[in-house]
Amino acid sequence: MYFRDADFDRFYDKAFKDSVPIVAEDAEAQIRCLNDICARMEQSGDFSISPFSGKKVQHYAKTEIEGCSTRMSFTVNLSIKEYADTTFSLEFKGNTLYLSKSYGRKFPVQDYSQLLIFKNEMELTAAKEWAIEKAKRDKQAKQEKLKQLKHNAIIGSIKAAAQEHGFEFMIEDGNARIVLYIRLAKWDYIQIFIPYKSFQEVLPHISETYLYIRKLRDIGVKIKTGASTKIKESDWKKVSKEA
Repeated sequence: MYFRDADFDRFYDKAFKDSVPIVAEDAEAQIRCLNDICARMEQSGDFSISPFSGKKVQHYAKTEIEGCSTRMSFTVNLSIKEYADTTFSLEFKGNTLYLSKSYGRKFPVQDYSQLLIFKNEMELTAAKEWAIEKAKRDKQAKQEKLKQLKHNAIIGSIKAAAQEHGFEFMIEDGNARIVLYIRLAKWDYIQIFIPYKSFQEVLPHISETYLYIRKLRDIGVKIKTGASTKIKESDWKKVSKEA
């Protein structure tokens, strides 16, 4: 699962709106500040540090224009483990500390407590969305289980009919139905559509349908069913019962 961009905007605004950012004038002060945040994160268990090349806090030269950067990366440890996008960076841009993701907005950080507010907002949203997602997954699981039970019942009935009457068959599985092919001859077969929603009404008629069509074929009668767009509604003829 993933948070939406709008979610992150809301988290940021809740935690960092109107912040007066931390300012550290030199690399030593910046490293000391981030090391202090690292220690508090590790002690709380709310966050996990993601080291750069084995270092929790990295200070490095970027370009002559951008100057140096001091940063650390961390992951928010949510109670809902399904979320994959919970890694962020704390980085001094110039002398100001910002929270950022690999993309999107950057927010000035005033103190450690804002990070806890940020995490809490993520937890609240994750809990709500996971409740919805879990209900959806549970429903899908029940539907799949019911579908599998129906599938097993259909296949069992087909195999019983095939064993009784000695016909060969083939099955195609679909989302809403099973398509049954019953072989009449090498290049001849009948096709029966068995909807999952009404399989109990269809199954009892498979044997009698096969036997009837088999009998007609044996005496030289061919049957073809299908849909055609060439036949107009007015072409159909109906004889009333009173005639």
